[in-house]
Amino acid sequence: MDNQGQHKMKGESSLYRNWAGAMQEKLYNNCIRCKTGFYRDWRRWMWEMAAYDAVFNLVGAVRDDENPTTHKDVALYYEEEAVDMLWQINNNLRGRLAVTLIYGFEDRVFEYAERNGGDWECKVSGDNYSYQFGIDAIEASEMVCNYLCLAQKKGHFSPDFQFKNLSVI
Repeated sequence: MDNQGQHKMKGESSLYRNWAGAMQEKLYNNCIRCKTGFYRDWRRWMWEMAAYDAVFNLVGAVRDDENPTTHKDVALYYEEEAVDMLWQINNNLRGRLAVTLIYGFEDRVFEYAERNGGDWECKVSGDNYSYQFGIDAIEASEMVCNYLCLAQKKGHFSPDFQFKNLSVI
């Protein structure tokens, strides 16, 4: 199941724009699953997952727990912090990229984390920084910046690691 609650196959392709229907039929005839939709919806789904990856990993990684925090733990115990951070990112998307996440996105990402995130340990590091946090709409969130600084103090990033843009703090 994906974060929209729909069944998803591994390696499923997606098609959008003018020839999506014709291409889907050709792929289907060759036993290749393919989903079609509108580009704006696809874009919203991708941003929803990007926000999920950034927020749940960051909120869980800064905990002082003995046991590693999982995505499911964040969904169950740190809901308020995660929702606030998700809404800040959503507002940044609206102001910068003219994208608004689909209504009810926070419920979907929490349900996704509760259902699938029991084994996913929350991690942040310099190796995946540009993928998770180096996006303007995410990095411009004040809460994200504060949590990134806290993560650096806790040793998740090397002391000399240079963040792309932490001018919000």
